[in-house]
Order: sequence, then structure tokens, then C-alpha cells
Amino acid sequence: MGVYMEKISYKYSLPGSENEITTELQSLIIIGANGAGKSRLGAWIEKNNPERTHRIVAQRALEMMDIIPVDSFENSQNKVIYGSDSKYGIHHHDSKYDYKEENYTIKMVNDYNVVLSALIAKQRVEEEAFIKSCEHKETQGEAYDHIPLMIRKRLQNIWNLLLPHREIDIVDNKVVIKGQGNDEYDGRLMSDGERVILYFIAVVLCLPEKMTIIIDEPELHIHESILDRLWTILERERRDCFFIYITHSINFASHHKKSQYLWVKSYNNKGWEYKWINDDMFPEELTLNLLGSRKPILFVEGEPHSYDTTLYSKIYNNYYVVACGSCENVKIKTKAMIDSKDLHHLDCWGLIDRDFKDENEIKQLQKNGIYTIGVAEVENLFIVEEILECVNQSLSNANRNSIDGVKSELLNRYLSQRICQINKALTSELKYQLSIIDIDVKTDTDFTSQILERFNQQFINEIRERINSRYNENVTYSEMLRIYNDKNLVSSVGNHFGLKNKFYQEFILRKLEDPNQRENYINAIKQYLPAEIDIDIKID
Repeated sequence: MGVYMEKISYKYSLPGSENEITTELQSLIIIGANGAGKSRLGAWIEKNNPERTHRIVAQRALEMMDIIPVDSFENSQNKVIYGSDSKYGIHHHDSKYDYKEENYTIKMVNDYNVVLSALIAKQRVEEEAFIKSCEHKETQGEAYDHIPLMIRKRLQNIWNLLLPHREIDIVDNKVVIKGQGNDEYDGRLMSDGERVILYFIAVVLCLPEKMTIIIDEPELHIHESILDRLWTILERERRDCFFIYITHSINFASHHKKSQYLWVKSYNNKGWEYKWINDDMFPEELTLNLLGSRKPILFVEGEPHSYDTTLYSKIYNNYYVVACGSCENVKIKTKAMIDSKDLHHLDCWGLIDRDFKDENEIKQLQKNGIYTIGVAEVENLFIVEEILECVNQSLSNANRNSIDGVKSELLNRYLSQRICQINKALTSELKYQLSIIDIDVKTDTDFTSQILERFNQQFINEIRERINSRYNENVTYSEMLRIYNDKNLVSSVGNHFGLKNKFYQEFILRKLEDPNQRENYINAIKQYLPAEIDIDIKID
């Protein structure tokens, strides 16, 4: 298993197979719904060849120390692989999972600092080897070699390919990030996406030669736009290693080409039911299975791993949240799933922004299982007054100055853009009125007459008057968030609380994962969400 051969071929084993499987493809994608037994299969592969296999579990902590404690490279590498500074006397990887069989798939592994320690230690080993080589050549009167490509530079090169607008370095055992304009900040302040990218790069570079690397949920915390590129680059960097990805993401599986595909259908105490997929055209049964993942489905606007989609995923943790991009895609996919319910037997809903919709349009959408939130855009959920109060309390602020500052700034911004918002609302309403005209008429003349009859000056004036009254100059803060469409409103809020603006949303998302804080934050947002779609307070 994981054996690297001269022809760049790889070997691995699966339960139920008498012989090792040989492939010239560098990766295997194990795909299936939540609960199908994918992680158990990954654990089985690791336990059957522990010396040559390293598994990166889905439950991985991303906390980083300010100063990384550095051990010897050998000890650090052993801690990464075995959970102990010595591989001897440890059966398989038991130390890493607290010696318990059941922990092999559910144990939270907190090895971030160990991985960074191994990377720093390897850099020192490489530097010492180069210095010794130069000293030897000097005694022999030979010319020095050029500085080789060491691990820190390899990490930086990979990072720059993925995040070209941010530079990374490790200085005096500290991770340092430089943004545009020489904006420098501590590695501990990185976003979750940046943290996990650094973790993946570091652990892959630090592992021994010719390993099989198993990654459970490679897509977690990583934006879809760079996900495939990250793993393609890491595979290229470690051509000696075989990569096994465990995922329920169709997007990742279909975009990561030149892989083998294994569909895990189910697991019982006797073993796994699985099926090979010859290409990335996944069967309809698998697609529906993945979409549902044994949970009701919630189709939402936004992109995978964006703040809005992440917010919905954390609020509706008892649903499988599917990011659809546009509002129209939410409508299409919700209708398609509802129409095919006899095939998959899954409950599903659509959830969209209020935008400029009036009550009549909202009621019509509800008939098709599509609900709107109580604010203009999902980004506004981060700044409702109840959430501002939660943030203020979490930061132990004694007064409401921060809250009042946010409200004052955003209300003033609304007043400066009020006329533009009215015009946008009018345009939206006219488009909607046009969309509900009966097009099943016999002649072009009849259709044109319908349009002219409906869209007369009086009709347009009535709509504008109704919109003007809604967008008046004396709206409350809550009313403003209900009607004001500006995705950038949230971008200037953090500084009022002493937080960096770009970390404000992440602060709230982390509180939604905190067992001691989640209920307060959920209750603050809940009133702005449709009552028809249940929310589970508990954390999965």
C-alpha cells in the first residue's frame, strides 16, 4: 500500500479485495453520503498499513500558538504521524486517537503546532546540511553550491500560487502574514481558510517519502475557487505519494480530474458496500444521496464557503445546505427536488434574500416551498441590532457606544443612497409585474396590448408612491435593514467593536459553534428567519 514504483505507479488495499490495487493515477476519491462509512473506510486503510499511511481527519483543530515550540525533526515528524515522539511501542496510530477504536473517526486531532514544529525543524535540518556541504567544499577548495530549494521556500511558493495577494513567512518560530500595502499580522489572526491551507501544505511537505496520504473532507474551510488547485499542486509537489480523498462534495470530486472514483454506499458490522465509478459522471442515485445526506435539503443563495453560506450552515445544522449561487438557481433546484420527491423522499426548501420583493411576490414564492429572510440580504443578518448586542456582550463592553456607532453610520449611509434604492426597487417591481403577464395569447397585438394596458403612467406612479412610502427618511434601524440592499454594509462594522472589519463575520460564525454562546446568537437571528424551516439549537 502506498508503494512508490519506478513507473510512477501506486498500490493500495481495500476490504474485500484479495490483491492490492495498482494504478498509475495519483489519487483515489472516496465519495458517499454522510453516514455511509467513508471515514471508517479511511481508518481501515490507515490501520492496515500504518507505517506507510498518514490520515488527516475531518475533526482537525486549527488553533495556533504565538510562538511555535520546536523539537527535533525526527520527534516532530513522529508526533505528526503517530501522536508520539517515538514510533516504537505504539501499535498503529493508537496514541493519536487516545488508544480507543471508536476514536479513529470522531477524535478531534489537535496537531497544528506539531505540524508547524516539524516544518521549522526540517528547515533547520536542511540549512545545517547545506552549511556542512559548503564547509566541506571549502576545505577541498571547491566552489560552493547554489542554495537548494528548502522546505520554507517550497511552502512559500505553493502559498503564492494559491493566495498571491498575501505573503507568508516563519520568522523566529512565528507565522507572519503580509497583506497588500505591507499590512502585517500574526498568523493566529488568519482566517479559517488561510489556516487550513497552511496546515495542508505543511503536513504534506513534512511527511516521509512514498506515503499514502488520506484526507478526510479536503474541502472543509477552503473556497471552492482554489480547492482543486490546492490539491493538484500538492500532488505535483509530492509525486512520490498517493492521495486518497474522502468527501461528500460532488463539486470537488467532479473537478479533480485524473482520479479513481469509489462510491461508498453503506457500512454495517460485516463490511462496506461500495461501487467503482468509471468516470466523473456520477449516477443520479448517488447525486441525490449526496444532496440529501440523510438530512432535509435547504437550497440557499451564495457560493460554497462564502460567509453567507457558512452562516446558514451553522444556523441550520440539521439540514444539508446547498449553495446555488443566484436566486433563480434556488427556485429552479427547489422546484426540481420537490417535483422528484417520489424518487428521493427528501424534504427540501429554498431560502432567498428579501431583496426588493413585495408581499405579493413573497407569498407566491412560499407556495413553491421558497421562503425569504426578514432582511434585504443575508449579509444584513450579521448586523441586526440583536446580533450587535450579542457581540457587545461577548466582548464584555459595559456600554452601547459600539452599537450606537454602527446604527448611526449605517442609517446615514442609507439616507445618502435612498433615492438610488427607490429606483432599484421600482425597477425590480416592474420586472416582476412583467413576469406575471399572461403570455398565452393568440397574437402579438394581444400581448402588446396587455403590456400597454398594464404599464400605464398611473400604474407606475402608484408603484413608485408605494415604494417611496416604504423608503422614507424616518425609517428605524430594523426597517432599514429590511429594505436596504448593500452587501458591503457589514464591511465597516468590526472597527466599532475593536475588531478588524474583515474578522467581524468570522467572530460571529465562531460564536455559533460555541456551546456556551450558540443559543444566544441563534435567538438573536431566529426572528428574521422563516418559522416554517426549523432550527436546531444543539451543535452536531
